[in-house]
Amino acid sequence: MAATLTATQQFLEQGDLTRASQIYAQIVQQNPKSGTAWQGLGRIALQANQPEKALELFKVALQLLPSDPDAYYDLGQALLATDNPTGAKLAFEAALKKKNTHLPTCLA
Repeated sequence: MAATLTATQQFLEQGDLTRASQIYAQIVQQNPKSGTAWQGLGRIALQANQPEKALELFKVALQLLPSDPDAYYDLGQALLATDNPTGAKLAFEAALKKKNTHLPTCLA
């Protein structure tokens, strides 16, 4: 599965959101506890300007990846996109509590 996740990341970097989304969806079907796949689907939804959908997907990812600062950061990004700066601030603070040098959060 790690190889599939890596290949999917490459599709994302190339801007092929459709293909990346299809693969992440297949991974979630096969392994609903893959927080990384849920996170990937959320990132795709956010890039596709679907912040509400991204928010729901990131909530699932966060349940599966509670110690991952990226999960809190992604949630914060979705909260900002849904006009919830207070919730975003809390998510960013949680990311920094998980890793106080989490660069994306430091730059947010």
